[in-house]
Amino acid sequence: MQKNWYNKELKEKLQLFHDLYKKCREEEKQVLSESIETILSVLTKYRRERQEINELILEEYYALIDYKNLWAIPEEMAKYFQDEDTYNFEFYLPISNNDVIDLTHEFFKKGTNKQFYELFLQLLKQRKNIHFIKTNDLFYADILFLAYDKSIYLQMKRRNEFLDIPALAHEFGHGIQFLMNYNKSIYGELNPYSEIISTFFELICNEYFKNTKEFKYHAIFTRLEEWLMRCETALNLKRELRIIRELQIKEHENKNDLNRKVDDLVNSTNEYLLNYIMGNNNSSNFVYIVGESIAIELFMIYLKDPEYALYLLTKLINIDLRLSKEEYLDKIMDLGIMPCDNLSSYDAHVKRGLIR
Repeated sequence: MQKNWYNKELKEKLQLFHDLYKKCREEEKQVLSESIETILSVLTKYRRERQEINELILEEYYALIDYKNLWAIPEEMAKYFQDEDTYNFEFYLPISNNDVIDLTHEFFKKGTNKQFYELFLQLLKQRKNIHFIKTNDLFYADILFLAYDKSIYLQMKRRNEFLDIPALAHEFGHGIQFLMNYNKSIYGELNPYSEIISTFFELICNEYFKNTKEFKYHAIFTRLEEWLMRCETALNLKRELRIIRELQIKEHENKNDLNRKVDDLVNSTNEYLLNYIMGNNNSSNFVYIVGESIAIELFMIYLKDPEYALYLLTKLINIDLRLSKEEYLDKIMDLGIMPCDNLSSYDAHVKRGLIR
């Protein structure tokens, strides 16, 4: 099966947008052009062949070097990694695709507020564009948003576990954010912040079902597993960042010096070890670690005052997306949301559920 089930629909939408571009008003051309570019970027995706270790190191370096102000986040989250299972739980949950959508609907209706529920309903009207796929890829879920007509295309691989429900809430969280405030910079300079809103919805969806009789223990153990996996990812990233710190170009150095440093590293280090450290898709996972660290802070507020947390969520979503990455983080902290401030309390909250 093709990775994007909606390729045919996108090709049709692309032709429609090209036709509209020829006759649309001048003020519409920019957003229409951006939507055309979004479609083309999806249709032209390709599977990368295995890279040489030098290429992989350089790719990771350039993906992470401009976000040094956020490196402390994975380093802090890595402290909570736990290298052993603390539970034995059957995660399988035999519910249908429609059940997953209906339960996600229940969460947004009863677990959020009127504003977010109505935005969710706007997205749900495009149910024909929501598809559950079968694939052997590690790929799990994504959502595509076209700003011109506010259309979404969502696909998700079912795991047949409770996680399917908060995962779908996560993807709808992206859609809600895009409906409220969208700029292509969210996947550009501001990319490390692109998973905050969606992760928050995932967290509170899990919390909502933790308070139900039917899904209580599914929610408890699923969240614990996801948290420990995130901490393990943070640990892998921490190891990689140690290497990137050593490779950093100084003011008097250039790209040739960087290439030399990488060559020296490869020649002096066990290649298997380097591949292990650098080959965990760390730069891609960086956005999820940053997103979770900030979403957790908002979640801890939610536990005490849901209404206030959802108010802050609205303020967070509406932060100007034209700001620089440094200014954007300042605006988040101005809301009183400080990355990693309450990781210890969150860790305790997640593990407290194990006490029956």
